[in-house]
Amino acid sequence: MLVNAAIHVLTSARLRTYNPGLYPSVLLFLPWGLFLTVYFSAAVQAGLPYHAAGLLFALAEHAAIALYATHSGATGGERSDHTPNRRRVSSTESRYPPPKKYTCTSKG
Repeated sequence: MLVNAAIHVLTSARLRTYNPGLYPSVLLFLPWGLFLTVYFSAAVQAGLPYHAAGLLFALAEHAAIALYATHSGATGGERSDHTPNRRRVSSTESRYPPPKKYTCTSKG
């Protein structure tokens, strides 16, 4: 939870823009993650090796998600050089075709 929050906050700071996970990260994930870390560290007397293992697992999990998202076309086509048969769309061009115009042909 803390790694996810840190990634959202650092990404927003680095790019100087909003990202969809920023507010939940700051308002929920950071406080809750800090509370859970302190609580369970005291409750089960988890030391540095346990925290290091958890951090490594969380970093590996986020790296796998980022790798999948950038190489599978899951980012909305912005990385289309990795997916064949997908045309790159410029920022001035619509990603979607214009809606069809339907006409009423009822015979009353």
